[in-house]
Amino acid sequence: MPSDQIAISEELKSLIELQEIDTVIADLAKQKKRLPEIIEEAKQSLSASQADLSNVKALYDNLLKEKRDKERAIDEEDVKIEKHKSKTSEIKTNEAYQALLHEIEAAKKVKTEQEDALLVVLEKAEEIKKELTAKEQKAKEEEKKFSVEESRIKADFTKVENELNKLLKDRDEHCARIGKDLLKRYTQLFESKNGLVVAAVKNGNCLGCHMNIPPQTLTEVRKNSKIIQCFNCSRILYWKDAS
Repeated sequence: MPSDQIAISEELKSLIELQEIDTVIADLAKQKKRLPEIIEEAKQSLSASQADLSNVKALYDNLLKEKRDKERAIDEEDVKIEKHKSKTSEIKTNEAYQALLHEIEAAKKVKTEQEDALLVVLEKAEEIKKELTAKEQKAKEEEKKFSVEESRIKADFTKVENELNKLLKDRDEHCARIGKDLLKRYTQLFESKNGLVVAAVKNGNCLGCHMNIPPQTLTEVRKNSKIIQCFNCSRILYWKDAS
């Protein structure tokens, strides 16, 4: 209550209290709306770790496929070599025999190249496997951290929701003490005036629009006995002393 007033009308008092409640409700509603966004922000480190793991795993899988391809190619060359060798007993001329030896050597050369390539793939796969193990461990740690953080965030939002529900009940009680027409006017102003409907008058100025209040109107506002709206911004005014 303003220090220089004995009383303030119940209607004005209810409007001021309703505005205080609605301000907190609006803030809590914004917080509640941000829950998915806040969880997503908390998940960024985990998501980055999982993406990193996925990339390394894809690289490792490609190396394993390349390993199988090389092993298959080596087996095919072995089959070729054995097939060529089995024909040696059928050779009748030295020319044909030399041609067969050339094919066997060519197959052996391809096999050796594939074996060398396989060794490179195996070494790379072993290196990536170690990296993959480290990335898997990192992802598990990030998942645990996120789980704890997500539980904490949801617990905080449960408190927000409980407080919001309590305030909504309080709001209903305050609304019941305000006339329907005035409540309708308040609601319209709350939406158009960014939540500041009931503005204090301090040092002769409306604290909603900061315009000077005419002396006659100011005299009425000082009484805090009825609903008076600012001539400039239409906010509902009440007197607040300079202290």
